[in-house]
Amino acid sequence: MSLAHKLSAERERRLARWAAAAVPDHGINLQREILGWRGPPPARPREPELPPAPPPELVPEPVARWPEGRAHQIIRVVCERFAISSEDIRRNSRVAQTVMARQICMTLLREFTNLSFAKVGRLLGKNHTTVVHGVKRMTRLRTTDPIIAALFRELIEQLGGSNDGS
Repeated sequence: MSLAHKLSAERERRLARWAAAAVPDHGINLQREILGWRGPPPARPREPELPPAPPPELVPEPVARWPEGRAHQIIRVVCERFAISSEDIRRNSRVAQTVMARQICMTLLREFTNLSFAKVGRLLGKNHTTVVHGVKRMTRLRTTDPIIAALFRELIEQLGGSNDGS
């Protein structure tokens, strides 16, 4: 048998071994076989392990994390003024009266509490960008529309007249 036949037979045996292995990363194994690499195959990247879930007694109540007193008082006063329920203000309703009440509520929550946009959004079931838009819109309307300005004065008077957070 000539040298060319021996090399050809050796190549066929290597390809047969490679085909019989049928491993998922066959590209790397093919390179190993053809180039004659030695040593262990390259390590696969491991998927990151998730941390264990905290025990149920350590998971805080969703409502208990936010200030109870002032925030809920503001929501209640706005809901009474617009004759809607506090559930309505948290729903995904696009009814003009509900949207107006929700945006006024967002603005008052930002003025009367130290809640961030994100926390106001979580309290009302909305994204923080929705809260930013609502506060900007009501601030603009408050300065240009006398009816909205009078509505804000009335609500602030019902809440105690000052926005010092007390």
